[in-house]
Amino acid sequence: MASESVAASATQPESVTVNVVDARKAPNFFRLNATYQISPDATDCELLDDAGCLLEVLQATVKTMAFELGVTGSYLQASPEEVSRALYGVTYQLQMVSNMVEAVQLEGARS
Repeated sequence: MASESVAASATQPESVTVNVVDARKAPNFFRLNATYQISPDATDCELLDDAGCLLEVLQATVKTMAFELGVTGSYLQASPEEVSRALYGVTYQLQMVSNMVEAVQLEGARS
């Protein structure tokens, strides 16, 4: 009888669940060693608000650095390595802003 149940179960098809996923690839937000992507649920308004916030921070950072670099004997003049790291940070954040705006533009083109 055990062999009958094995034979019967072998002929029964397995139940398979298929989840349909949006095939659209999420746009990249940032890439360093890992890649970070923008949530497909993010709205254009949210992305543009976030881009605006980052731009405000970047503007303040660059203004402060420009001022401090012009002051003789300032910490930034004495620490070029720190300036280099800060400027790399600025470029990374600018890339994030660019990617957010591009995601909004691409979404608009698809609509």
